[in-house]
Amino acid sequence: MSQPTEHLLALADFNDARLDEDERTAHTAVDPERQLREIAAKRLLISSWRRLINQIAVEEDPAKRECLALTRHGLDQFAHQMAAVHDAHPDYRQSWRP
Repeated sequence: MSQPTEHLLALADFNDARLDEDERTAHTAVDPERQLREIAAKRLLISSWRRLINQIAVEEDPAKRECLALTRHGLDQFAHQMAAVHDAHPDYRQSWRP
């Protein structure tokens, strides 16, 4: 069953906010440049995932929508795992648990 668009976009926002936090503290990492590259890579994945979520929401062709949803599935898993690292955060929703 597909999750509602609002639920997935809230998860994307949560992950973006955690990346913002990581970015603010990257200068304290052992290798700050590597930390920033990792953050940039995760931002790209979340951005691509957000575009797919929005594209699926407006796609009228059921066959195309199904194809996009299958493509999105792997990024769904990534986003849930990424958020689960922060499951003690007060903004974390238990419905995001993988």
